[in-house]
Amino acid sequence: MIGDTLGGYRLEKKLGEGGYGTVYLGRREDGEPGAVKVLHPHVAGTPEFRRRFQAEAMLSMDIPPYFIARVLKTGDPEARPEPDQEPAWVVTEYVEGRTLRKLVMGDGSDEGPLGEDDLHRTAVATATALVSIHSADVVHRDFTPSNIMVTGDGVRVIDFGIARAVEEAPTMASGSTGTLRYMAPEQILGTEVSPAIDVFAWGAVIAFAGTGRDVFDGGSAWETRQRILYGEADLRGLPEALVGVVSWCLEKDPELRPTSHRLLSRLLGKETSSIEEEGEATQRDSRTLLDEGAAAFWRSITMGMSGFPTVAGPDREGTFEIAGTFYGTVAELARGVQSRWPEAHGMLRDAHKRQELLRWLPEEEGKAREIVGVLPEAWGGADVQAANLVAELSPDLPALFRDLDMSWGALFSTKDGRAWPYREPEHERLMDLVERHGLLKALSGHHCIGSDHSCRRERPCSRYVHVARQASDLFERLRALEGWLRGAAATAGFDRERLSPVEKGDLVHMLGTHERRNGEAPALAVWATQGLPEGELRERARRVVREADDPWPAAVALYACRDDLRRVSERSAGPRERPGPRPAVDHGRRKGGGRGRRGPVGREPRGLSRLLWAVGAILVVAGVVLGALYWGDLTLLALMATGAGAALIVIGRVLLEDHRKALTGEERGEHGSEAGTAGESPVDEAPLGDEERRAELLRHLFDFPE
Repeated sequence: MIGDTLGGYRLEKKLGEGGYGTVYLGRREDGEPGAVKVLHPHVAGTPEFRRRFQAEAMLSMDIPPYFIARVLKTGDPEARPEPDQEPAWVVTEYVEGRTLRKLVMGDGSDEGPLGEDDLHRTAVATATALVSIHSADVVHRDFTPSNIMVTGDGVRVIDFGIARAVEEAPTMASGSTGTLRYMAPEQILGTEVSPAIDVFAWGAVIAFAGTGRDVFDGGSAWETRQRILYGEADLRGLPEALVGVVSWCLEKDPELRPTSHRLLSRLLGKETSSIEEEGEATQRDSRTLLDEGAAAFWRSITMGMSGFPTVAGPDREGTFEIAGTFYGTVAELARGVQSRWPEAHGMLRDAHKRQELLRWLPEEEGKAREIVGVLPEAWGGADVQAANLVAELSPDLPALFRDLDMSWGALFSTKDGRAWPYREPEHERLMDLVERHGLLKALSGHHCIGSDHSCRRERPCSRYVHVARQASDLFERLRALEGWLRGAAATAGFDRERLSPVEKGDLVHMLGTHERRNGEAPALAVWATQGLPEGELRERARRVVREADDPWPAAVALYACRDDLRRVSERSAGPRERPGPRPAVDHGRRKGGGRGRRGPVGREPRGLSRLLWAVGAILVVAGVVLGALYWGDLTLLALMATGAGAALIVIGRVLLEDHRKALTGEERGEHGSEAGTAGESPVDEAPLGDEERRAELLRHLFDFPE
């Protein structure tokens, strides 16, 4: 395997080997290291297992990066490689240091139980890691001192996210994974596995770190099992401050153990008073609790009260460090964030590091300080926060996002019939950031380097800025349209077509490249509604485009939903006549042919009604004021103004109601009497055969998003 490449990482040397896999040091072409775990063929022997294994690894990528070795990459869970082609593998962050077991049991002069301060720090860091892991619905299943690394920058939990797949492998005779000395009773018995097994293991690990011995260890595997199932943990020598919480975690009944959230709260001195309160706090404040756990660890480290390596917080005059690399200027920092995106992402998620960065950034970098000074969630996540920070600190850098080229040429090239370039399933998160969190706006701050258009150098690309603004307008309109269509589709009884992330990307590409992008509003209104039957819906849709500040994104939004809009329009169409000598009767047409007024108040009665209401309200207010101030002299004028205003309000209301009745077919009696006098047959039913549904759809048109 040495010399082979898996997932873009060339395997350089073996780091270790276990019962179900071998770990190699791998390195990308840019020099970035990674720990590549390759499962043994006898474990990963079936395509079904490989898919399950890789799916579990992909799930672990969503774990917030708090005291963990992040999962960076794995194979495609949908791929079906032959067993002799490529092994099952996963790449995690490479963590250099000593395991907690070696630190306590090693052969050097510094071995032995941790001191009380270091033990408490380790307890806080590992409990924070468990909260992070469990928040992503992942159970570690093998939480042991050998899977905890003590490094120059703190503590990291490793080797999570794959134990479940291994446990379910057909070659695993025992049906469970884990290290016996740290297994919970229910894990040994093979009953339901939950995050509570990790909490039990945490108690055993902290007891080991504080006493230097495994507290359930027996002379044989059978004795160890019996002690875990029925015996009491030997906690002699454990600092008194931790005895209570460790004993709580080692309860035999998983229901009696704390959750990882409640455990960390206890360690931070803010435990909730009941399980119910804790459940609410977990949903509301998990991220805050993670930040507090990380801050408590680093606060104690920087105070120097530790046998761990001391990490000094940099000042503004010195350098700033990200994952062991030091940067002396803001431009260097921007390049570092862009080239080491995962590490920068973790830095921005760390409240302690964000505060250090705020202290280090020069005062004149006011915008950058604003970007860093809020939680990542305010930007839609650390990814978008990092993109804004890079563009602000060094806009001359290329517009890169993680390892994706997001420059104008990459996104909006029209060569070879290209559309939106990032169309794979792993790019769905990218489209979500573009749609909901303004990623294009952040990247539009980079200087233009395009060769297919004229743009001032050393300035942001004007076309990119324009399209980013249009994309924001487009998706805001799409959300409003989709919400309206949900209600219309439910009423009309059809399944709405949902836009996929790739289709949304193609709409963004259309904004920047389509031949109609510079068209006039009336022409765009006609283009966007092509295929819609003539009627109220088409007219309202066209008016949206004509009245928009920028008609192009409004037209593209309607164009994207044209099929659903057509269905709504067809199902809300007015009554249709059977063939006969008389011209068709339609709402808005009068007997005798020709196009008359649409309802009793013209093509758009709502505008006239609103005008009448506004004028009437002004007259009423004026009359009241005149009457109050000049009752004796201007009494008649005050009464006339008040009466006229009230009359205008009533007239506006009557006009609007009359128009609504015409639209919903409530004036069909008039049409029926006309047909009857002419000896004509009555009109057919609505297309759906359901007059109430059609009337409801027509009323729904009044809420069409503008």
